[in-house]
Amino acid sequence: MRRSVIRRIVDTLRDDELLALLGIAQLLRDQSYTIFNHAFKEYKKLCRDYSVIPHGKASLRKYISQFIHLDLIRRNKVKHERSLEITLLDIPSIVLIGLVHKKLKKKLNLRKRVYVELKSFKLTSSI
Repeated sequence: MRRSVIRRIVDTLRDDELLALLGIAQLLRDQSYTIFNHAFKEYKKLCRDYSVIPHGKASLRKYISQFIHLDLIRRNKVKHERSLEITLLDIPSIVLIGLVHKKLKKKLNLRKRVYVELKSFKLTSSI
């Protein structure tokens, strides 16, 4: 898949979806597949790092299904649904990590700037 296509897909994702995708990509940096429970732990860790309230396992399953439909990942069922093997499709994990980090940085800086502007507005309007 071309980088421009991946960038367009990443641009459409919400924060929690970006964090889920980032967690999966980071786990797959050094291995060929990961399992659902590891992906969920990584997602929760990233949510904590980015000060975002994590969603539950059902939401992560929904995100994974969405990523499959977008041809970002593939899942192989093992013995149990909780033991899903997750792999990336035709995308180097380092490329995906870079694109998602860039998008999150942009979104978080925008939020911070809006917060500072709102805080300034409250200070000036109350004078």
